Amino acid sequence: MKTVEPSGKTIYYPFPGFEVEVNGPVTMKRVTYSLGGQTIAQRELGLGLAENYDDGNASGWTAHSGSWSMQNTGAGYAYRQTNTANNATNSSYALTQSGAMAYEWQATFNSGIAASGLHFMASTAADANHGNSYLVWQNSTTINIYESIGNTMYNRANAGLVAANGQTYQYRVT
Repeated sequence: MKTVEPSGKTIYYPFPGFEVEVNGPVTMKRVTYSLGGQTIAQRELGLGLAENYDDGNASGWTAHSGSWSMQNTGAGYAYRQTNTANNATNSSYALTQSGAMAYEWQATFNSGIAASGLHFMASTAADANHGNSYLVWQNSTTINIYESIGNTMYNRANAGLVAANGQTYQYRVT
């Protein structure tokens, strides 16, 4: 069973006590725990942003620096930073983050400088180090995990990992 609201938000009820709410690219799962027919608890499992850009649209994203645009890759659309001369670009998507979340993304390096990263759980989008946040940063030879506390970066872990131009890499943080 499902309901569709006039705003386009869709809620699926695949079985009792479980629902999936899809509101644009944001998906939320809810589990309701009942005892004797009475609801005793409800848990939300945030899937956050689930965007594959199949519609060729980057709605919800805000470019703070650099040149960002949707590009047809021939295999679908990608949201790309197109100014390869700028090495400190920033685009953000406002997302309420609560509970355990997984962050997964792909990066393709197409310039002489293979470097890319993703800040998550950021307290601000516009500051250089995003206030309080975590950063997974890949350069041409190393992947690093940083923690930003009050806009000061601390390297918490790193490992050797070569990133070659023209290659697409899949990242996942849980």
